[in-house]
Amino acid sequence: MNIRFPRLVCGALLPLALLAACATVTPATPEEAVAKRAQARFDALIAKDFKAAYGFFTPSYRDMMNYENWIRSRPPRASFRTARVLKVECPSADACKVEMETAYDSPRGVKAAPKGLIERVVPERWVRVDGEWWLFQAR
Repeated sequence: MNIRFPRLVCGALLPLALLAACATVTPATPEEAVAKRAQARFDALIAKDFKAAYGFFTPSYRDMMNYENWIRSRPPRASFRTARVLKVECPSADACKVEMETAYDSPRGVKAAPKGLIERVVPERWVRVDGEWWLFQAR
């Protein structure tokens, strides 16, 4: 009887522990989920991991514009230093507007660009496709 008791207790506690772990990982609201993804995208840009940042675009955009063409058409000229989510508003269940507060070094190769550190609020649109949030990019 002593051998079965620990197995019974472990068997009962394991599903509860897994359920609790899942509850802490999944964002509770669309705003939280979008904020997490938007921050992760800018974290990739700060780390100069442009392939990871590209991965946040909608699947349909990535089908239309592969990574090599995207990086060629929009070469990274600005070097992001910081970024943080200021605001997320979701006017519908599948669309959100995000404002990111960013700071980046002056873009290279742009004559009219101001010199030094530039601070700017960047607006973004995020959409939910098949249960996941993606950055909407117009062509």
